[in-house]
Amino acid sequence: MKIIPEVVKAQLVSVISDRRFFITGLPDESLGEKIVLLVEGNETKISFDQLGKYEKPKEINFIHKFVETESGKVCRQETINLVFY
Repeated sequence: MKIIPEVVKAQLVSVISDRRFFITGLPDESLGEKIVLLVEGNETKISFDQLGKYEKPKEINFIHKFVETESGKVCRQETINLVFY
């Protein structure tokens, strides 16, 4: 099943409108790759009612502050490395 992160993100923007977040795929033994949601800030409840069965993240991680470039853009890979590796 091919999941496009940008499509999932577009559906979550209305639910997670007060903080930064991004969707990524990480290797998984049983799935091959799983959808992971990283959210900046304190842990909070997030509704995934608007997402399809295969679009729902298999893992959600809250991180105090994303890694940023000097211009304030999110360094996705460095943030992923900070959380998972």
